[in-house]
Amino acid sequence: MLSDWRSDSFVSKMEERPTSEIADRPTVRQAGRVRRAVYLVLGILFLGLALVGIVVPGLPTTINAIIAGFFFARSSDRFDNWLTSHPVLGPPVLDHRNGIGFTVRAKTIAVTAITVSIAASSWIIASSDAPGFVLAIMAVAWVYAVWYVLHQPTKPNA
Repeated sequence: MLSDWRSDSFVSKMEERPTSEIADRPTVRQAGRVRRAVYLVLGILFLGLALVGIVVPGLPTTINAIIAGFFFARSSDRFDNWLTSHPVLGPPVLDHRNGIGFTVRAKTIAVTAITVSIAASSWIIASSDAPGFVLAIMAVAWVYAVWYVLHQPTKPNA
């Protein structure tokens, strides 16, 4: 299919089309810039959440840094290099990219934090007038979050 796109017949068909029809559609280069800009903004947003998570208990730091790394890898080499070389945020991002996983200590802390957060939130919701299905949604979220953490590769102790 790629050869069809590059073939002379494709080029001749594009030349036969009215220029107004071609000009109305964004080019691949423009679409790439827009996508990179959106990814950069999302990366900065998740990086901000990760940095706030360093000082605010209960707000996850590592997963937000990993998500920021995902977006930076697709938008900005400069931000990606900064994040992966950061002394606090860089190692977990690189470990995740390399499929190394989390240490047993990190998994224990993550499961404990998830459980405490969901339990506290459930207690608050149970004592409010919220419908019962909200607690069911939180229970499913807890099961998925714990399952996800426990099914990540376990990094050997250094």
